[in-house]
Amino acid sequence: MTDTYNTEKKAWIKEQHDKAVKIHHANIHRISELNSKISTATRRIAVIQKSISLLDATVFEYEEVKYYSKKEEKIFAKCDHTQYWDHDSNARMFAEDYSIGTSELHERQKQLCIDVAKWQKEIDTNPWNNSCEIMHRDSDEEMLAEKYDKLIKATGTQILKEIKDNEEVA
Repeated sequence: MTDTYNTEKKAWIKEQHDKAVKIHHANIHRISELNSKISTATRRIAVIQKSISLLDATVFEYEEVKYYSKKEEKIFAKCDHTQYWDHDSNARMFAEDYSIGTSELHERQKQLCIDVAKWQKEIDTNPWNNSCEIMHRDSDEEMLAEKYDKLIKATGTQILKEIKDNEEVA
């Protein structure tokens, strides 16, 4: 084999090696971004739970406390946009407003859980370990050298066939 052949072969092997490494690094970046989204979403789920717990405690307080002072009843009436505060009916309706908020927060948590599952599924299509294995396999110099030799042989055979076909036509 000629020096030109060996030089071209080495250049092609390096190019293929670099391509495999570049693909792996792009995959690592993809996984990193998805993990960041997952981390942010799981923190939001936890923070939302704190808000839900606070609202639930407030609802319990409104429903369970039997007597408020006249001053407290006036404040509740103002907050509820009513003339007076009737504990049995107003407290339950007032608490129900919080329950609606709690329900909405639960729905947001569910959506975040769905998003986390979707992002994890995307990661699982080509996780870090698989990406490493593919990179090592596709950048193996011995394998690439054999592949180059086969490609050159196949290309040479194809060129000879085309020359022969052209001679027959002429």
